[in-house]
Amino acid sequence: MSMQVPRYFYWIMIAVCAVVVVLISRTPFCRSEKPEAIRAAVEIVEFDSYWAEKSSRPGEVVMVPVISFKVRNKRAEPLQYLQFSSVFALEGDSQNLGDAFAYSIGAAPLRSGQLSETVILKSNYGYRASSKQAFQNNPGFKSVYAKVFAQSRASGPVLVGTFKVSKKIEGMAVPAEESQRVLEMKVK
Repeated sequence: MSMQVPRYFYWIMIAVCAVVVVLISRTPFCRSEKPEAIRAAVEIVEFDSYWAEKSSRPGEVVMVPVISFKVRNKRAEPLQYLQFSSVFALEGDSQNLGDAFAYSIGAAPLRSGQLSETVILKSNYGYRASSKQAFQNNPGFKSVYAKVFAQSRASGPVLVGTFKVSKKIEGMAVPAEESQRVLEMKVK
């Protein structure tokens, strides 16, 4: 004995599925933000940069650029699901020296005007030298810049600033010409 399902049952199921899809697509998690909205919401504050030792062995040390900063929410609504990445490049060179990625704001939203925890982005590649002192005193050292990108939900990466990486070396005295604060460059 076979049971016949009434034809209207299929139409009801299609209507229920359509309503569920519409409701899910309207949740904040599924909405992507426009690049201008992310750029306007994110303010990078307390920026610092330096070079850190990635690895060492006798007669060789690998130094990588590191940037750290906090994020201030400049909009009225809370910021959620924000991640940051950085591309490090030598001045005047089109190739990347390295990159880094970090989640900044996850489950707990960042309320309007609040500061995030410190975000640290450490390049995966850098310079090789015989010692930290040899690295610091290298006359051929080129300046390195970090392009910082923010990404929220389904948005693509949005450039929020380009910063010069200081020549400070973690655990060493700051060179005289680098003792002033590193300022943000204008990005157009």
